[in-house]
Amino acid sequence: DNWNHFLTQRSPTVDSLYFFEEHGSKSFYKPNYKKDDYLVFGCESVGLPKDLLVGLKERIFHIPMTNPAVKSLNLANAVTAVVYQAMRTQFSVAK
Repeated sequence: DNWNHFLTQRSPTVDSLYFFEEHGSKSFYKPNYKKDDYLVFGCESVGLPKDLLVGLKERIFHIPMTNPAVKSLNLANAVTAVVYQAMRTQFSVAK
């Protein structure tokens, strides 16, 4: 499958993987993202496969929602927010 192919081809370290889920244990604002990190999102309807996340609780992040009436962002908006934050972190570290 595609995930196993990715792991074989890229051989990422656990510390370079960031998974994003509605119920992640930490805010996506917390990490200091680096250039070679991987941001992993699931499909909009069901998220990431649960078996993929086994043993990776500390690597699962969420986007805090300030309005209780809004459950989550759609996938495109979530990716935009996280990528922007990752880029912002990289530029602020480079200064």
